[in-house]
Amino acid sequence: MKYIVTHGGRPHLDDAMSCALAMCRKGPASQDDGIPELLSKNWGTLPIYRRDPTPDELADPTVLVLDVGRKLEPGFSNFDHHQLDRSDCRCAMRLLAGHIRVPYKDETGRYQTFAEFLPRIFPWWETAVMFDQQGPFNAAKAHGLDWEDVRPFIGPLAEVYLEQFADERISPWTRGHLIYKTLACWVNNKITSHFDVVHNLRWGRVGDVEVLDLTSCDHRAAAGIAESGAFTTIGAHSGVAVFVARPRREGEDWYNTGLTLVRIGNDMRVDFTKVKNDQQVRFAHAGGFLAQMRDRDLNEARRLIKVATS
Repeated sequence: MKYIVTHGGRPHLDDAMSCALAMCRKGPASQDDGIPELLSKNWGTLPIYRRDPTPDELADPTVLVLDVGRKLEPGFSNFDHHQLDRSDCRCAMRLLAGHIRVPYKDETGRYQTFAEFLPRIFPWWETAVMFDQQGPFNAAKAHGLDWEDVRPFIGPLAEVYLEQFADERISPWTRGHLIYKTLACWVNNKITSHFDVVHNLRWGRVGDVEVLDLTSCDHRAAAGIAESGAFTTIGAHSGVAVFVARPRREGEDWYNTGLTLVRIGNDMRVDFTKVKNDQQVRFAHAGGFLAQMRDRDLNEARRLIKVATS
């Protein structure tokens, strides 16, 4: 793949995310699944041009045209949705995601497409697709909300990032590097973390509470699952997760950090404020959902969970 062309003007999640997915780690593509061979390869950073494509670029499969061009031709690497009927609720990132494989086999032994897998780890995926294809008013309405009630909750981070992406003063290579080092690497890390956790997790119980033991997982992967609240992606809806804390400061030796106990979901049977004065506890959140231990003794972790759920 030589480079990416997407639209100019106001940037959106769809065009930025489509560019990121194009640069993600790729899985193999079968000859009979309709996935272009070009999209089964990991290309790393690609230059991103924000303008309309030329006829030659639309006819060149080694130029990836995203969210512009009014053509959906996977064989020519063209993925636009603006020519589709409004009832077709697929934006460019969903169209592209249907033609990229996740580089890990699922529990059935097959490679899923990004379109199948990403909704499992990103709870915002389907809403973001609807938001771009149907517009904010209809997306809010589909969730029983009024757009003017939702709008105040949208913070500045997306605006700041998209403004950097759209900055016309930067080169196409710099723009591609921005997307690759942030969004693309982030998606790759989320996918890797998911499969690391699924492969290594262990279940147990303390009284009536299920305990998800993530201490055998990579500490960054486990902490990422916990911090995102994405326990449902690994089949956990309530109870307590136990994992090795990751360092809070750069350069901190994470081998010296203890276990973290965190409430899964809103399981109000678990209240870690009950153990805040225990000598084994370094920190307990006032909200009762988390306790940071001083060491990694799993027997002590079970004892604290028993107290917290009594």
